[in-house]
Amino acid sequence: MLRIIVPIPDFVWWLRKPLGFLLLAMMVRKLYQASTAVTCLMKRRKALIIAARDGTLSNVKLLLSGTPSSDHAFLLQPEEAWQGVTAVYAAALRGHTVCCKELLLAGAEPDQPNAMGDVPLAIAAQEGHAAIISLLLRSNVAVDRQAPGSGATALQLACMQGHTACVRVLLAGGAATDTANADGNTALFLCCEHGHVECARLLLEAGASIELRWGANNAAGSGATPLFIACIMGHLPCVQLLSSYGARRRVPIPALGRVLSAEEVATERHKLEVVEWLQRTRSWGALHHVEVMTVGRVRALLREGADVMQRLPIVRSAESPPDICTEVPGAEHSASPAPQLEI
Repeated sequence: MLRIIVPIPDFVWWLRKPLGFLLLAMMVRKLYQASTAVTCLMKRRKALIIAARDGTLSNVKLLLSGTPSSDHAFLLQPEEAWQGVTAVYAAALRGHTVCCKELLLAGAEPDQPNAMGDVPLAIAAQEGHAAIISLLLRSNVAVDRQAPGSGATALQLACMQGHTACVRVLLAGGAATDTANADGNTALFLCCEHGHVECARLLLEAGASIELRWGANNAAGSGATPLFIACIMGHLPCVQLLSSYGARRRVPIPALGRVLSAEEVATERHKLEVVEWLQRTRSWGALHHVEVMTVGRVRALLREGADVMQRLPIVRSAESPPDICTEVPGAEHSASPAPQLEI
């Protein structure tokens, strides 16, 4: 009778010994305990993110204090199951400043992006949480970090939404005013496109370029300036503000092969209020825009030597009578007696 001998691995013989079996049981137990600890930490991390999102400071402190400090780094890491969101990002999204501060004190990374590449500073700027922005800037985050894909900075996101307080804090933190996103749009361009005149005013006071064109980083850019996009969208306050800073009303457009004026752009889009104002103010100087200027801007113009004696041009319609103070060429000037009243 043929007998088949199957070779048995050495570790099987080793397990037949009582000591080997005991060692194997101990190894399995340690692996189980480690996996249980990791699972527990993962559950705590999710609970911490929820607590930060909801702004429950007591739960945030409880979860941090109940976890050994050696495990805080794991607890504050991104949660892959939730698109890489961290507790700091969740707190920045909802504007919970106290929770965000507690997490940063525990060692959380203030500039950790999620799976989409968004950082807490960007989401705070988009949602209008100026206090969160100030807290993150004190943690030395990159203020001009651009989002992957869109290339948007925190300043541009705040300008798009019209969050004036956020724009003010970002500019005070050293944000660059003339950085362009992936489409070539600057923060000032975005302000004028969406009609946020106060944000545009802050940018201009910070030295933003008034003539930087859309598509400056793209060869196929349309060449539109902040003034032109304000005319296209019909945002008269932005048009008035840009005009007070000396924005050019005629700009060569390489894509069209000719010079285009702001009046033409507004006329094509039927922005009649803008067209009327542009026509009425063709010869205006800087100080003629005093009604849309701040006191600081007027003082700056005066220090630069602006002519305070410059007169407004006289604009008359065809039906209006001639001004009696205007000299008419060819007219004879003779002294005529004043008319006498008949009694």
